Amino acid sequence: MRKPYLRFLSLSVFVSLILSCDGRPSKHKPSVPSPVLPPVIGLLQNCGDEFLDGQTRSVTLYRSEFAPVGKKCEQTKFETEETCTAGQRIAVEPGTDACQETSIKGLKIVSPVTSLEVGESLALVLEGTDNRDGKVTLDNKTAKWTTSNDFVTVSTSGVVSGTLTAKNVTITAKFEKLTATVKLNLVGKSCGDTLDGEKVTAKRYKSERVAFGATCATVDTMATCENGVLAFVPASFESCEAAKLTRLEAMPTTLYLNRGETAPVRLTLIDDIGSKIAVAAASATWEVPAGITQNAGRLTATQDPREGLEVKVSAEGMTTTILVQNPEFKPELIGFKENNLVLKVGDERVLEARTNQPIDASRLNWGTSDATAVSVDGGKIKALKAGSVATITARLDDKFIQAKVTVEDGITWDIKPVIYDENQTNVKVLTQDKAFLNPAYVMTVTGPTKPVLTGATEGCTFEARESRGKWEINAALDETRDVIPNKCEVDVTAETPAGQKLTEKLSIVVDYNKTTVVESLPKETAEGVEVATVKLRMSSSYAVESAVMKGLTEDALPGCEWNLLPVDTGYRVLVKRTDSSTCAGQLILKMKDANDGLILTTNELIVASDSRPFQDMCANPDNDGVKATLAAIRQVVSQTLTCEKLAAKFRADSLASLLRAERNVKYVEGSGFSLALDNRKLTDLTILARLVGLNELSLGNNRSLSNIEPLRNLKQLKILDVKFFTAIKDFAPIYSHAGLYDLRLPKDVSITCNADIKNPTIIKVCKQ
Repeated sequence: MRKPYLRFLSLSVFVSLILSCDGRPSKHKPSVPSPVLPPVIGLLQNCGDEFLDGQTRSVTLYRSEFAPVGKKCEQTKFETEETCTAGQRIAVEPGTDACQETSIKGLKIVSPVTSLEVGESLALVLEGTDNRDGKVTLDNKTAKWTTSNDFVTVSTSGVVSGTLTAKNVTITAKFEKLTATVKLNLVGKSCGDTLDGEKVTAKRYKSERVAFGATCATVDTMATCENGVLAFVPASFESCEAAKLTRLEAMPTTLYLNRGETAPVRLTLIDDIGSKIAVAAASATWEVPAGITQNAGRLTATQDPREGLEVKVSAEGMTTTILVQNPEFKPELIGFKENNLVLKVGDERVLEARTNQPIDASRLNWGTSDATAVSVDGGKIKALKAGSVATITARLDDKFIQAKVTVEDGITWDIKPVIYDENQTNVKVLTQDKAFLNPAYVMTVTGPTKPVLTGATEGCTFEARESRGKWEINAALDETRDVIPNKCEVDVTAETPAGQKLTEKLSIVVDYNKTTVVESLPKETAEGVEVATVKLRMSSSYAVESAVMKGLTEDALPGCEWNLLPVDTGYRVLVKRTDSSTCAGQLILKMKDANDGLILTTNELIVASDSRPFQDMCANPDNDGVKATLAAIRQVVSQTLTCEKLAAKFRADSLASLLRAERNVKYVEGSGFSLALDNRKLTDLTILARLVGLNELSLGNNRSLSNIEPLRNLKQLKILDVKFFTAIKDFAPIYSHAGLYDLRLPKDVSITCNADIKNPTIIKVCKQ
C-alpha cells in the first residue's frame, strides 16, 4: 500500500488542499495530484495568549453596552463564567466588556390628544433624548408631575383626569434638572356630532303619551350638549305613543225607572293614562232588551223593570252594561270598609264598598286621582309608585265614596359602629372599665318606620334613641350578675305599616373581668379567721387558671399565713396571725380567656387588721372626726369616686409601694403614694390605719390633731410632716418606722430616748 502524501507535502500545499475542500485544481493554486487524506476535524483557535480553546474562567461583565437611564455602569456589573470555543468567548449570561452611562439632555411629554373629556383618563408618555441623541421612554414615576388647575389632577404615573371643563391646562413633568410641559383642554362629553356646550335644534314630542285618539305632534326644541347629554328646554321626549283604552264607562251604571220613565246615559272611554273621551251615543252599539228603548243615549222603560233589565253598550272594542231597575231596589253608598290604606309597591287589595243592600262592585264607577301611583279596576287596586298618595273614588249615580291610599317609600337602612378611637375598626368592646356604650351603633333608616330591638342577650340591655334624624343604639351590661355573657347580641327590626321588613343581628364583644375585694374585721369561722371576700365577675369565656395568696413580709409588716377558700363566685380569704399585728398579702389571680387563649393576671392587696376597713369607714363614718378626714381625702383625690373605687385605688397604691420595697427600689420623693391633708381641721386619722403602703403624709396646721396611733402600721412612710400647728405630743406610734427618713417635727418636741426608737430623726432629737 502506498504511504499517504501528507508527510511529503509542503505547508502551502497542505493549506491549499484544506481551503479547496473538493481537492480540485484551482487557477490560483498549484495543481497537484489529490492525495488520500485522513478526515479534517478542525484547527485549534485560542481566545488570546492566556485563554486557550476549551478553557473556562470567571469574568466580570456589564448587562449592556449602555446603562439604563438613572443607573451607573457599576450597578449593571455581574459575575459569570465564559468558555473559549473555537476562538469565540461564550459567556453563560450574555454581557459586554465595556459600558457607557446614559444621561438625559432633553425632555418631552407626549400626548396622543389635545382635548380630554371630563371623567375620562389620559396616560401621558414621558420621552427623553439621551446623550447619544437617541429617544428613550422614561418611567413616569421617576418624574414629579404637577398641574396648573385645581380641578384637573395628574397622578405620580402621569395619568390625567378632570372633574370640570377647563382650557389650556398646563401639565408639567420635572425629571432631574429638566422640565417639560404639555397643554390640554378638558371638555365635556360630546353628544354625537354636537360638541359639549354647543346648541342644537331637534324635533321632539311634548309628552311621551297622549290621550287615546290624539295625535303625537313634534315641535322644534332647542337643546344644549351638557357633558354628553342633550338638555332640552323646555323638557321634551324622543318618542310618543297614544294611550290604550282600558274600559268604557256608563254614567250612571244603574237607572231606577218606573214604567214610562226616561233617563239619559253618558258614555266615556277611559285610557290607561286616565284620559276621558266622551262617546256620542250614536257612535256606540246598543243591545237593548225587550221592555227598554234607546234613543240618542236616553233609555225608556216600556214595562216595569222589577226583575232588572240589562242594557249592553259597546264602543271602540270596549263594552259595559247598564242595569235598569225598579226604584224600590235602589241601593245607596255608605262608605268603604277601609278608607285609609298603606301599601307597598306591588301590593294589591280589593276595596269593599258598604251599601244599604248588596251590590256588585262592577256596578260602581271606579276612578283614581293618580293612575301612575295606584291603579283601580272594578274595585281592585294596585300600588305602583313608592312615596305617592292617591284617592280612589267609587260612584253610584250622583253619590260617591272615597278612600285614601298611601304607597310607602322603599325602606333602607345603614347601621355603623361608633368609632371612639383611631385604632378601632369595629364596635367597641364592653369591659369592666366601660360596661356601656352610648351609643354603640348609629343607624340611619329611610322609610316610614323606626327600629325595634328584640331578643337581647340575657345580662345585656339595648335601647334605641332618636337623635337629629338618626337612631342611636345604646348598649350596657348588667354588672350585678354573677356571670357576665361573652357577647351582647340583639335583633334590630324595622317594619313598615305595609309590611316591608329589615332585620339584622348586632353583636358586641364583651371582655369583662372584675375582681372585687371586700375587707372585713377578722372573723372566726370553722375554717379559720376570715379577713376578706373576693368576688369575681367575668365574661363566660374566662376561667380561673390559678389563685394564690403571697405574704408581703418584712420587718415593717409581720408575716401571716394566708389561705384561699373557693366559693361559688370567688374566694374567702383566711389568715393565721401570731398576734394582732397588721399584715398584708398579695392575691395573684391568673385567668384564661377561651376566645384568644391569653392569660390575664390580676393583683390585689388584702390587709388583715383589727382596724375597720377603709371602704366600711368610708360608707359608714362613725364620728365627725372620721367624716372630716374622709372629706379631706376626697378633696385631694376625687369627689366622684365611690367608696368601693376609692378603697380599690388605695389598695392598688399600697400594693405598688410594698412591691417596690420588696425589690429594694430606692424611693424618690414625690413618686409614691402620698396624701397632703394640711389645713383640714383634722382630729381623727383612724380611716388611714389600713393604708399600709402610704409613702408621704402631710398633716400641718391641724391644730386639734393629737393622736397619730393610726399611723403605727404605716411602715412604708418615707416623709411625714407634722412640723407646724398640731397638738401631737406622743410620737411612739412611729418610733419603729426606720424607713421614715424625712420626719418634720415641731421644734419644741421632747422625746425620751429608749430602745424602741428606730427612726433616725427621733434618735437625733430624743433626750437621755
